[in-house]
Amino acid sequence: CSFTSIFTGSGLPDANSANLPVPVAICNVVHFIYDDGSNIINHSAYDVYQNSWVLADQVADAGSVLDQFFSVTTDGRNLYLLYQESSDVYIVRTCTTTGGTPCMSNVAGAWSTLTSPYGSGLVNSQWPTITYRPLSNALTACVIRGPASTSQDVACRTTNASNISWGSQSAAGFQYANLGNLS
Repeated sequence: CSFTSIFTGSGLPDANSANLPVPVAICNVVHFIYDDGSNIINHSAYDVYQNSWVLADQVADAGSVLDQFFSVTTDGRNLYLLYQESSDVYIVRTCTTTGGTPCMSNVAGAWSTLTSPYGSGLVNSQWPTITYRPLSNALTACVIRGPASTSQDVACRTTNASNISWGSQSAAGFQYANLGNLS
């Protein structure tokens, strides 16, 4: 049995500079979405059948990323990325795969921007999370909002994954100080 380092051919930065790597498997390909340490979200992919990296260091975000806050989910074909761009603006990006094949490596526009669930207006928000609900073909995006030292709540919006049109905001209905993060 031989071992090859995950860093060989992947484009992944070393453990001292990468932040929050998120692995997502689609078919035989494991997609790694990560902040490269300089607030740029990248995408690398490993094909387990080919035993090789088929995508390395493709930029997935559309601009600045605030404090490495992001979340990734899949519906089995598309990758969905939700990240925080500023204190109250969140961006959703998607990348379509074909049979698990990575989102067309090194092709401009492989990741595209969708309508944001939160364009502005959130105060003291952080820790975005996005999830796919297969029974309803829905995406749900949530954030923690409010000042950490006093009172925080979780705000969510949902849309049909086939036709992005975010519904009205709902709150979890509880308030606590220092929620930490959302998963």
